[in-house]
Amino acid sequence: MKQIIICILLLVLNSCNGQKKEEIQIENKKSTSLNNKKVLEIPIDFSDKKYQQNGFSVPDDLNGDLYPSYGYFDKSIGSFSVNYIGKNYDTQYLWNIDNPTGFFSKYNIDGSDAQNSLLIKQAIKDDDYYIIADFIPAKYIEFLGGQDEEFDIKDNARTFFYLYENGTWIKIGEAETKKIPERVFQYYIKIIQCHKKSIIPKEFQRKFFAYTETEATTTGMGSISYYFNGSADNVKLTKNTYHETINCEGEYVGNIQNNILKLFYVGDDMNCISIEPKFSIKMEKDKYLIKGVGGERTNNQWLLMNNENEIK
Repeated sequence: MKQIIICILLLVLNSCNGQKKEEIQIENKKSTSLNNKKVLEIPIDFSDKKYQQNGFSVPDDLNGDLYPSYGYFDKSIGSFSVNYIGKNYDTQYLWNIDNPTGFFSKYNIDGSDAQNSLLIKQAIKDDDYYIIADFIPAKYIEFLGGQDEEFDIKDNARTFFYLYENGTWIKIGEAETKKIPERVFQYYIKIIQCHKKSIIPKEFQRKFFAYTETEATTTGMGSISYYFNGSADNVKLTKNTYHETINCEGEYVGNIQNNILKLFYVGDDMNCISIEPKFSIKMEKDKYLIKGVGGERTNNQWLLMNNENEIK
């Protein structure tokens, strides 16, 4: 019965009204020092093996995104799930049912082996995953009683998110439970990337312009113009297009890797959220180059950008 309750609670979390815009509160991180991060303030170690007694599973979040997870429910504590989000596409692809060499290539997704806790756990290499817990405290769960231990999530319920780093659970955000989008897998990624962001270096705090042609049409060549506006905290993107769809505009956060600014979309369009950066920008001498613009022909090429002016 406890396993059923956990699954139902997680389904409630995953299927809450996604039409309302969520107002996630990201924990303020002024330093990358562990001492300055906000550690877990409740007496729960989500990684304790006693909370894994119901076993690992690969839940279907109703959107086709599969990832390992385990959950726990207790009337005195509340409900939480611990979710393993691959740090790159290859790790995430392991759990894709269409992967010819992935986990489900060995086990039928509808068979018992596919939900065998031990097999799932053995397939997980912790270092390849972000481990994120979502927690609904008991005070936000109304227990209605009865033989089936019926319950309801209160209207004012809040979900708290914690990331496992260096052997410690770090609080990285919270949100009103019923406003969490249905695309919860992408939502986890968004929260993680907001937490992982770094201050954008001064040399990238500028306005940039990039232009690329895409495909020929009967009325002319398709094209996309990208306008980036970078500040210390984030980068805002707007686009103009000809015969191309405008998407993934809005806010991006940055992370410096090998002197390259990696940009991750953290706006409201869950279709644009990804574990890999959407754009990469680097500086060579006095030139700025970008990768990620255009279609298949140019997406993996470094293209020259116009540096309009530094933001004062």
